Amino acid sequence: MRELFLALDNDGDGQLTATEIRAGLQSASMAVPANLQKVLEAVDSDGSGVIDYTEFLAAVIDHRVYSQEDLCRAAFKLFDKDGDGTLSPEDRGPGYPGRGHLLRGHGRGLRRGRGSHNE
Repeated sequence: MRELFLALDNDGDGQLTATEIRAGLQSASMAVPANLQKVLEAVDSDGSGVIDYTEFLAAVIDHRVYSQEDLCRAAFKLFDKDGDGTLSPEDRGPGYPGRGHLLRGHGRGLRRGRGSHNE
C-alpha cells in the first residue's frame, strides 16, 4: 500500500489531492468515478481537503473488508440457526454462554508479569 500511495503522491508532500488521484487512475487506464470528489470527502476524515497516508490506509482496508460480502454472508448463515434471515436469541442455542462470554477469563495470564506474553 505504501508504494501505491507514494506513486500517487506526485509532489511528494505526503498527501493526495483529487488531482493526483485522478491522474493516477487515468495513468493506470482506470475509469475515474463521476463521484470521485464525494468519495474523497468521505475518506478525508479530518476535513483537510487532502488524503494523508492514514486516511488512505483506512479507506483501502475498509474497502477490502466490506468487499468480502460472501464471507460475511457465510458467517451470518452460521449464526442464523433457524434460517429466518435474522439473528435472534433463539439462534444462540442452549450452549451459548450469554452476554459478555468473550471477555470472561481471557485476560488471565496477560497482565504484567504473568503468562507467556511477557516472558
